[in-house]
Amino acid sequence: MTVATLSRCAIFNNLDKEYIHYLHDSAKRIAIAKDQYVFHQNDTGEGMYIVLSGSVNIVLAENDTLSGNHVINTLKQGDFFGEICLLGKQPRTASAVAAEDTQLLFIHTEDFARQIDQNNINALKMGFNIALKLRTHVEKTNAAIINLYKQISATKAPKEIEKYKLKLLSEVLF
Repeated sequence: MTVATLSRCAIFNNLDKEYIHYLHDSAKRIAIAKDQYVFHQNDTGEGMYIVLSGSVNIVLAENDTLSGNHVINTLKQGDFFGEICLLGKQPRTASAVAAEDTQLLFIHTEDFARQIDQNNINALKMGFNIALKLRTHVEKTNAAIINLYKQISATKAPKEIEKYKLKLLSEVLF
């Protein structure tokens, strides 16, 4: 991926070309084979990824409320993921699996943090772009939960499901 292509990624909106060059030059290129995990849900995040070619499935693993693995998004060239850990090393909220042979660009958390430490305004702008993406995810999640709530209500679910539904809504929305 060229610097020009990289600059068109949403996370790099409004950043100086020099900063994008820095990220491009400090980033590591990674090849991931089809069905290989980039990372697993709950792994500690070390950096973010940009899809150079191929595609990556974002997968929620089985837990108390889901049975099996569920693909919640498929990312293609120019999309990015794992960006939350740039704001602090946090557990991954989902797994990432190559849907086909894929080339990724990896930006390490420490490279980003170094720019924050130097009071680089571009790092702050990038943090703002991450916040915008998170807001979009929250809005989509809220809409999906409300839609699910309406679907469950329409089925005249038993009281146990109603109690669970209200508990879920209160935990997620508040």
